[in-house]
Amino acid sequence: MSFFREAFETETRGSCKHCGEVRWSHDPDTAECPPLELRTAAAINPKDALGAAKVPLSLVPASAIIHCAEAFRNGAEKYGPYNWRQKNVRASIYVDAAMRHILSWFDGETLAEDSGVHHLGHAMACLSILLDAYECGSLEDDRPSQGRAADLLDSLHREREAEEKATEHDRDLDDEIPF
Repeated sequence: MSFFREAFETETRGSCKHCGEVRWSHDPDTAECPPLELRTAAAINPKDALGAAKVPLSLVPASAIIHCAEAFRNGAEKYGPYNWRQKNVRASIYVDAAMRHILSWFDGETLAEDSGVHHLGHAMACLSILLDAYECGSLEDDRPSQGRAADLLDSLHREREAEEKATEHDRDLDDEIPF
């Protein structure tokens, strides 16, 4: 067994007593932050500064990527891989498909009957294709002319907040009135 493999297999994970960050350590009791003087900007690996400025792809949950990939595999089997790049993508087709998958999932069906793939994976694939087509310049934007949905949602949200504040205020007044 190589030194590195042996060292890796004997390591355990522990949480730092100071910041709570999970770290690799031979002993969880010693899994703590390096001293403050070693955590200064001068002690940081130069690659860290460059990497921190890039898109943090590690923030996307692996499970979401896996379900989306399964949906793409299903699509590749049916239509061929990257088939949407061969012709323009009509936005409404993929929006409708994504919404059908989201609504099916929300209504209690986890897996699509025709594919056995998670509905949310299919929805992610639809939205991914829309983004890819947009970035590749092949999106056929057939959305209707801009409506007032965003303004309406914002207005309804503000009304709901005002109602909640008024109700909360009335409750506070009720608490102050002695009976």
